[in-house]
Amino acid sequence: MQGIIMTTATDLYNNTSNNTTEELQRYQRTESVTQIGSWEWDINADTIWWSDTVYQFFDVNPADFNASYEHFLSFLTTESAESLDLQVQKIVADHQPYSHCIEVKKTGALLHSRGFVVADANNQPVKLFG
Repeated sequence: MQGIIMTTATDLYNNTSNNTTEELQRYQRTESVTQIGSWEWDINADTIWWSDTVYQFFDVNPADFNASYEHFLSFLTTESAESLDLQVQKIVADHQPYSHCIEVKKTGALLHSRGFVVADANNQPVKLFG
């Protein structure tokens, strides 16, 4: 399966509307139909959140995913993991939006990911979204 992992800036958690659940469901359906996934990595806690579509891209059951950066890298081919790790170091250092392609070890799927860094008040990177 080939797919795209892409971030769309939206704020589903601080929505003032009473339809937050409905909007979240709409967002999840849109990701499923378009085969676009999203993820978030909390750098300090080393925890990763994946949308349902990303789990499908990696052919992983959410219960089987130890949501850490190192565990995520284990799903990639060696070449992709090494390349991505170098790029992540650069992204964390320069805070620039990014775009890269990775290969899933289990399926051979090529996934394109784009995203950005979120920094705290001291300009230290705290999260990556993609």
